[in-house]
Amino acid sequence: MTEAMCNSAKADLTHVCVKINSSFYLEKGVNELLSAKRDDQRIHFWILSAIVRLAENFQTTITYIFAPVASLFQAVRSFIIGPGMGLLFVVRFLIEITLFILNLQLPKWILNGVALKDLSAAGKCREGTGDFGTTSWDNVC
Repeated sequence: MTEAMCNSAKADLTHVCVKINSSFYLEKGVNELLSAKRDDQRIHFWILSAIVRLAENFQTTITYIFAPVASLFQAVRSFIIGPGMGLLFVVRFLIEITLFILNLQLPKWILNGVALKDLSAAGKCREGTGDFGTTSWDNVC
């Protein structure tokens, strides 16, 4: 081989070596960027998975605490509302009966068919109370 060919081959080999080195460093830089991105994604994944686990634990804790409380509240509510409604029904029934009896008019031959509530008002007027808040009743007494 001639010296020119050797120099040409050396130049070609140098050129090839430069390309190999540049592609090696390019690949190394790309791998470093990808590994950094993977690490960032791993950190985000760890953070998100920790948040999800925390939320699941919180949900189970809330469920274990408030599910019995809610069922207990429902039972107490049914024990209170049922008898309470019954008691209110009895009270309303007694009030209705009392009002019916007070509005009941006596027969015509007893006190000319006056209602019991009117007798009660007249009795109060005769006892000297007389103040019913209206002028029409004050004039009656």
